[in-house]
Amino acid sequence: MRQQQRNTTMARFARLLAPVMFRSATVRRMGMRDSMCHGDRLSPARAVGILDDSIACVIGTDVFRSVHKIERMDPLPCPVTIAWSQNDAFFPLATYRPVIRELMPQAKFIELPGVGHVCMLDDPELAARTILEVTGAQTH
Repeated sequence: MRQQQRNTTMARFARLLAPVMFRSATVRRMGMRDSMCHGDRLSPARAVGILDDSIACVIGTDVFRSVHKIERMDPLPCPVTIAWSQNDAFFPLATYRPVIRELMPQAKFIELPGVGHVCMLDDPELAARTILEVTGAQTH
């Protein structure tokens, strides 16, 4: 929660200069490091949009508080696959994998390599491929 609050404060502070700062791929990578591994792949405009979204987000604290209120689900009501970003800075794998395994012992657990919290921005193909594989969906 402290990290989320710190990030929001820093985002508000940096917002005025963000359109200029985010012209640099290195600044985008460093500025987005808590959310993704490859922020440098974002366009400057997309990085500013993500910054605006994070500033406007009002549910962050509630999400962090609710994580510890989830009840154990054993047995599961349906097949469950949890795909977790290997480099998630908000919900670190080392911290939360044991919690998830305890809460949902029958769930299939997949680590998504080389991506941060927002895996669909870091590696859209990996995110899409994982969803398609898990759901058994066919592409045409």
